[in-house]
Amino acid sequence: MNWFRKSPFGSDEDAAAHMVELVAAQAEKLGTPLSVEERGLLLEEAVPPKIASEESEARFRTLIEQTFDSEVDPDDPMNLGNSIQWAGAERYPKIVALAEEVVLSRGEKFPQLRGRRLMIDRMQLVGCAIVAVILMLLVVVLLSWLFGHR
Repeated sequence: MNWFRKSPFGSDEDAAAHMVELVAAQAEKLGTPLSVEERGLLLEEAVPPKIASEESEARFRTLIEQTFDSEVDPDDPMNLGNSIQWAGAERYPKIVALAEEVVLSRGEKFPQLRGRRLMIDRMQLVGCAIVAVILMLLVVVLLSWLFGHR
């Protein structure tokens, strides 16, 4: 398991620009492309987290939700969900703030495991429980030997 992932982007600005491009591509698919001003607005610093108008903020939110829904590979480091972790490192652009709000508002639950994955998960759980019980027994035996042996 890889605990440390290297950023696929050169900087956090590149990651934010890539996020805007993903949202712009989704807007083009829907037939309502983003203007240059809207792209610039999404890349601005999110000091006040609100965007100019509530209509544009609602539009951006729906575009971000649809972009999340259209992502095929969740492990792709260049998709919108994984780009969030790289985009807000130094600056906090509005695209990152909106994407984080969308993720938090969704509160998605993981799908139920089925078949082989369910069996593997259950076997790991039982195995960890057995190892924990054995370790506790070893600690008790060790302590009783140390303090009971005179």
